[in-house]
Amino acid sequence: DENLDNLKEEIVNEFIDEEDPENELLIKEVYAILNELVKEEVRRLIADEKIRPDGRKPDEIRPLDSEVGILPRTHGSGLFTRGQTQALSVLTLGALGDYQLIDGLGPEEEKRFMHHYNFPNFSVGETGPVRAPG
Repeated sequence: DENLDNLKEEIVNEFIDEEDPENELLIKEVYAILNELVKEEVRRLIADEKIRPDGRKPDEIRPLDSEVGILPRTHGSGLFTRGQTQALSVLTLGALGDYQLIDGLGPEEEKRFMHHYNFPNFSVGETGPVRAPG
């Protein structure tokens, strides 16, 4: 939330000189502490006062929806939606000879089912460069 981010920034600016390069680690630690405090308060509000950040009631679930066959020319595809979160799944079938060799300390194994997934950084509350799945 932008207001919460602004409040954290105000707190850091009030007590720490951000221009001093020696304070870089301290700033990170203060943000980590503030994030932990926010996390604890959100949990407390949900558990004790039955207030959820998105305004839903404690027993209210986000709307669910699914669609299949949404992409042409694939063996299978589906879109699963829960609230504002979406997951797109695509299936490709291969021939019997299409497999991945698993090389380890034991005997070689063949893996016929492969599942790759990608969570963009922002979807799990992290920051970092946006890269292609792989």
